[in-house]
Amino acid sequence: MRGRPGKSIAQHKKDGTYRKDRHGSRAEGHFAHGKPEMPKGCPRPDIWKKVLDTIPDAVASPADEIALLNLCRTEAAMEQAYESADFDTYLKLLAKSLALYTRFGMDPRSRSNIKIAEAPPAEDDPLNALLKLRKPS
Repeated sequence: MRGRPGKSIAQHKKDGTYRKDRHGSRAEGHFAHGKPEMPKGCPRPDIWKKVLDTIPDAVASPADEIALLNLCRTEAAMEQAYESADFDTYLKLLAKSLALYTRFGMDPRSRSNIKIAEAPPAEDDPLNALLKLRKPS
């Protein structure tokens, strides 16, 4: 059974529940460990680089290495099937490839599901002063 999702550090600070001893070691954002490194023997390094250059830094993580390697292998197999005119295999691999691309936010629907923590508003922002003067409705 899974619990409710944890709050970001920014949300804890906003709510006044931030504790450095409890939340200080937690990195900001969902994936704060950086993008995965390309493994040796990756069949399509161009696909690896293209996918990682396209998605935001806060989305990719080292945990995505297996899915990204599967995407590269699928693309290499698709290229081989296309060159050998095996179009049934090519279409099956294309469906698998599209599912993997969706995982990385490479289509509009999945890109809209990507949540990136918002930066806390700056204290010197003049809009904040106006918003504080606004009457609650």
